[in-house]
Amino acid sequence: KVTVYPVGSVGFYLPTILHADDTVKVETTLGEVGDKTAIWTLEKDGQKVALADCISGSLTNDGGNIRFEEKGNYVLTASFTDDGGRSYSYQQNIKVYPVPTVTYSAPKYAHTDTEIEIAVSGTDLDGLNLKWLVDNTFGYQDWNTFVNGKLNNNGGLVYFKRAGIYELVCQV
Repeated sequence: KVTVYPVGSVGFYLPTILHADDTVKVETTLGEVGDKTAIWTLEKDGQKVALADCISGSLTNDGGNIRFEEKGNYVLTASFTDDGGRSYSYQQNIKVYPVPTVTYSAPKYAHTDTEIEIAVSGTDLDGLNLKWLVDNTFGYQDWNTFVNGKLNNNGGLVYFKRAGIYELVCQV
């Protein structure tokens, strides 16, 4: 008597580039898995790690919704072994970028003839450059029309050319 098993398969999909605040759906395709449960494993920056240490959410044979907690280069693997002893697996590389944060301080009041200092602090900018915008309550305006001076990731010195109420905005 010979028992013949069908050939199984395992696969899944999630985006390969994420930010640490993204919750993503992992879509799985498991073929001929029967009553077996997929085993999910994870590597971060080349080291094996526990899923619970790096992601929130859970993964099952049906996939799941997960969020990577920290930046890093990950390899997610799903595998199972059928009743005939054959193992199947699939892995995917995922690059998780940090979510940059930026705060700045400026004086509450200024005069059009007085230069003011804009102090900036940020985390996880990793070579990204801040783009500065000025809003005068009528939307974003041309910087050079309303502001003299330049700001960068470290802040800088500027003065406003016209009286008014302004909001400085920085984008990454």
